[in-house]
Amino acid sequence: GSAESGLTFFHGHSYTANPLCAAAAIANLDLMAQNQTVANAAAIGDQIAKAVAPLSAHERVKEIRQIGTMTGIEVESVTERTGFAVCQAARKRGVWIRPLADVVVLMPPLAMGSDDVAELTSVVVESIEEVLA
Repeated sequence: GSAESGLTFFHGHSYTANPLCAAAAIANLDLMAQNQTVANAAAIGDQIAKAVAPLSAHERVKEIRQIGTMTGIEVESVTERTGFAVCQAARKRGVWIRPLADVVVLMPPLAMGSDDVAELTSVVVESIEEVLA
């Protein structure tokens, strides 16, 4: 109903006037500041960009898109499910990633360490090169 009728269902979001949720949100922001999550995310993004950059010269890599740590590597279709084939090749190497059609998607945790990012990206590059060979 209308506001005048007194029958309106006033919907609030999760953090609206909820002291417990607000306290949890503030604690989360404090923890992110303490752990330098934003700076770490920027470093991860830079590390990923440098590691996958050589793929841009590959004749069967269509495009590399990246915003922050989120990275999509679009590959040419060489099999029925090329993106999935890349993910299977990565899985053989101990890394689980996922495709969206023929786009290999990387969305690493923001707290991921440099060594893990290096392993992730080296496996992705190797897997793409294997499948697109």
